[in-house]
Amino acid sequence: MSAIDLSTAQTLLASIDCQKQPDIDYPALRAALLQVVNASDYQFLGICADGIESAKSALATYAKALGYAPTADLPDLPGAVYVKFNGRSNGCYAELYGGSSRGVLVSCQSVEAAGVNATYGPLPIDLFDASSP
Repeated sequence: MSAIDLSTAQTLLASIDCQKQPDIDYPALRAALLQVVNASDYQFLGICADGIESAKSALATYAKALGYAPTADLPDLPGAVYVKFNGRSNGCYAELYGGSSRGVLVSCQSVEAAGVNATYGPLPIDLFDASSP
């Protein structure tokens, strides 16, 4: 996919809810997310997954794609989980999650008020997996 401008990337990301859209253009979504991430200063990730292993995998692939290397050792939890990653502090935590939402929320933050300050998602958990389209 060719590069898209920031406004187009933000519009695409704002329209995505992977729970309601089964046919998502993964390459376009990846390009849009990376465009918006590059225009912000840091990001938070909120991962809602069926299990801790799925959440850890999503954290690893998203973090790598966004230029982070989380160092926290997440606990083994039974059942659905919520994992939050703070790109500013490189910290993260996991807790049990009783909701039905699944996917990754990416909150882009800028130190300047006029910068990109928005949350997108839920995006697909496997967006940056090597096996994804």
